[in-house]
Amino acid sequence: MKAFTPTTRSKVKRLPKRAHYDRETIYGILDAAFICHIGYVLGRQPYVIYGLLRTADAVTPTLAAGTVLASLIVFAAVYATVFGAGIWYLLKLVRKGPQPHEPAPQTGRGEKTPARPLSVGTLMPDAGTGEEVAQ
Repeated sequence: MKAFTPTTRSKVKRLPKRAHYDRETIYGILDAAFICHIGYVLGRQPYVIYGLLRTADAVTPTLAAGTVLASLIVFAAVYATVFGAGIWYLLKLVRKGPQPHEPAPQTGRGEKTPARPLSVGTLMPDAGTGEEVAQ
């Protein structure tokens, strides 16, 4: 069977001697990953985990319909509360409107202040004396 040509992106870096690039192995891995995510039916029996866990065994037998309904109602109420609080807060911000910016700070000695919040000014403290030195 033909093998895939490994690229720098697909080449196995850990334990490269154990790597397999033949198409059958790669397709088997991709098929298994897909099956793990969606489940499947073999014959007429649906399985959750291939050959190990049938759906009948995965169902909780003590779970009543009323419990599921109560859980759904509580989930919907909590979700509606959080979503409603978020919408209320956004509407409050929109009603308030944009606020004017603070004026630039006035410096006494004519020092320059950074125009951007994380930029560095032109005066830096000297490590030895602690006084500000122009760069």
